[in-house]
Amino acid sequence: LEIVGDLAPDPSVRAEVDALWAEAAAERPHLFDGPVLSVVALDAGRLRVCRASYRHILAARTSPRLAALLRMRPLAVSGILTCPQGVVLGRRGRDVTQGAGQWELVPSGGVEPGEAAATPDLRGQILKELREEVGLEPDQVQAGPPVGMIEDLASGVIDVVIALTTHVPADQIHEAHRKRGSSEYAELVIIPLSQACARIQPLLPESRVILETWGKLERHRHPSDPNRPGSGGK
Repeated sequence: LEIVGDLAPDPSVRAEVDALWAEAAAERPHLFDGPVLSVVALDAGRLRVCRASYRHILAARTSPRLAALLRMRPLAVSGILTCPQGVVLGRRGRDVTQGAGQWELVPSGGVEPGEAAATPDLRGQILKELREEVGLEPDQVQAGPPVGMIEDLASGVIDVVIALTTHVPADQIHEAHRKRGSSEYAELVIIPLSQACARIQPLLPESRVILETWGKLERHRHPSDPNRPGSGGK
């Protein structure tokens, strides 16, 4: 993962972006123009990204013309969080800008640039999202290296997928979310991995693809172990 610079649109494009942001912020005061990373190129297992801000994402989603000029491909992380009772999914709250009311894998979020000279920490980012969104602490989970990536061709978002495992039982995860989690998720559900795609609707398309692919990999890796965490049995 390599940062190659900052997004630098022409002054006229920047003015349009700022105008759209001012309009959106007036309608939704909770919006925050935080730093983001946008993928410039992906080759030979290397992601090259540039620094940008959330206002660029919003402008690209609002205006097809600006989308073509900015060419935003926001970098995000998506976790596959499993506990003894299954995989954790969250229903997005009404105030989020994308996918309100739909279910997705938990935790998920954009990757922040971090310190100017530092390489962004994907594992640290997913653990930060976990604490903020669910209320679980990093020492309560085991986070492995990235297991893959998925690109949403409609929005341009590229998610790096990281598998997370916890021995915290479902009732304690619900309690952590109720006490310390953010309002990004109106509720959580914990369901056997083998049943998630069939029973949870509406499920965001990228989460569905990740779950289906991960389920196939798990069945291939553990063909005779129906009792592994999150499997739900045969």
